[in-house]
Order: sequence, then C-alpha cells, then structure tokens
Amino acid sequence: MSKVIFNYQGIKTTIQCSKKQPLKEIAKSLLIKIEIDIDIDIDIDNAFFLYNGEKINKELKFEDLANKEDKERNIMEILLIKGDKNIENKNIVKPKNIICPKCFENIMIKINKYKVDLIECKNGHKINNISIKEFDNGQRIDISKIICYFCKTNNKANIFKNEMYYCLTCEKNICPLCKSIHDQSHKIVIYENKNYFCNKHKETFIKYCKTCNNNICMKCEKEHKKHENIYL
Repeated sequence: MSKVIFNYQGIKTTIQCSKKQPLKEIAKSLLIKIEIDIDIDIDIDNAFFLYNGEKINKELKFEDLANKEDKERNIMEILLIKGDKNIENKNIVKPKNIICPKCFENIMIKINKYKVDLIECKNGHKINNISIKEFDNGQRIDISKIICYFCKTNNKANIFKNEMYYCLTCEKNICPLCKSIHDQSHKIVIYENKNYFCNKHKETFIKYCKTCNNNICMKCEKEHKKHENIYL
C-alpha cells in the first residue's frame, strides 16, 4: 500500500491508497476521515491540489504523479486548497420571470406570512407553503443544459454572449450557427422571449385568460371571448 499525506489548512492527514487509485478518490477518503460537512463531489471538483509547488490533475493516479523518490518510499505529500463553495457557477443564472422549479415554465406567485405558493403553471404544477429561501433556490437555471436541438453540441453556456434562439415553428432551441441555415420561413425569436409568444399562432401575447390560466394572443381572443380575461 502507498500513502498520501494531505496538508489541509495546516493539518496533515495520512490516507492509505493503491498506486492505481486516482487522486480524486483518495481525496474523498480524506474528506470522510476529517468529517468536513460539505458535498464531497462538488468540493473536490472545486479544490486545488499542489504537489512540489505545482497544480496537478486530480484524475491522475498515485503512480502517475509521484516523483522517483516518492515512488520508492511509497509516500507523497499534497497541499489541498479547498475552492470557495460560495462562488456561484457562472452557468447558473436567475431567470427574469418567476418559473416553476419542476418544468421551468412561467408560474404565478402568492406570498402569505413569509411563505410562498407557486400556482397556475401551464403544466398544472403547484408548490405550496415553501420558505423564501426555498423559493429563491428554485429560481435558478443551468444554461449549459439549454442545448441546440439541431447540432446537439452548442449550448447557451458555450456560445458567444450566451446567444441562443428558439424556433417557434419547430418549438426547439436553436444556436446561431444552426439558425443561419434553418428554414427562413420559420418564426425564430431570442430564447429569452420565447414565453411571450403564442405556440399556436406565433403571435405575441396581449391578454391573460384567468379561466384557462393561459396567455392569449390576438388570434386566440375568439376562443376566450366568454372567459375572464385581463390585459397584460
């Protein structure tokens, strides 16, 4: 067996390991041993490992990392610097509108005595009596998961200025590259504006139907003539 001595905040802890074991796995054993109350996977991904003064790849194994001397004595010492878990991932953003945490569609909000109800999502989801903190945590979107349907490669996080579009005709996300070769007769809008258009008629919404819990465009008005409507 080999040993890795982790120096974390001035405290040295020795972990036994196999030469074939990746540093990332060895470090997880360290965090369990010293009982740091954090999410292990996330913390390891954000941490820095220094060996002989140089940052090293945590995916490499002991036998790949250790110098000749440390291989002979089966011991290596590594400085562990934990990343700041309070720094929010740049891909995580808050939407401009209130969204349903389950399907990310627009939803209505009611606040009563410091508790939040989320109601009237178009997919029928309801979330009642949650705290302000729980509500806030649910109002986040990972834009790297907003992927172009056509190329399957580009996502909102890896393209210039996070510029993604939405084809109302296809009802699919589309990146700028695919947009340039897409059917020009289709109605394409900026991704952030996709919820302001009627899926059926591709026109902008002008009213909200309280009877159906749906936004409606000018062409929808006849279908909702006898319903209770309010102007947006």
